[in-house]
Amino acid sequence: MAPTKVRLIVESFADENFLSAIFYREIEAGTVGIQVAHGSGSGIAIVDRALREHPDRPIALILNTETRDRDEIAARRGTVNRILALVRNDRLHIAWAVPKLNAWVMTDPRIKADFLSRPSTKKNDQAQALRIKELVPDHPFDPTNLRKKFEEYRDLESFLKRFSSSACVKSKV
Repeated sequence: MAPTKVRLIVESFADENFLSAIFYREIEAGTVGIQVAHGSGSGIAIVDRALREHPDRPIALILNTETRDRDEIAARRGTVNRILALVRNDRLHIAWAVPKLNAWVMTDPRIKADFLSRPSTKKNDQAQALRIKELVPDHPFDPTNLRKKFEEYRDLESFLKRFSSSACVKSKV
């Protein structure tokens, strides 16, 4: 039996590159696929439609909070949950990157050191997203610190493990 492929929905090409680095092994194994929704709010629409058409297929929406303010994050969570309330089931997971997905990739000391050593990637998300594509194929992302630091990632990883028939979802380091 082929492994179940979980769709991860993100809202930008930069986020696609960051998640492709984090889940490099899972993508290679065919257990994860990433789709770019092309803009703020469009990921919610894609998830809504996907769950209406195929409520049995697992899908995860990964959103940037764009802030560290707890009240703003809670308000945004509430809005997204209300929008998806009619289609929400156990096959949907929403993960929130605080404040953005590049914070997740910066938990790998090797990647962080590389980004900080280059003027172009020091504070530029787009440049980081391009650079990470060069780094990961030879030296895959190490999720150890990410697991320790971000509960949202741990929950996403658990979701992937639950709906994937492949043992590779628990990334090896």
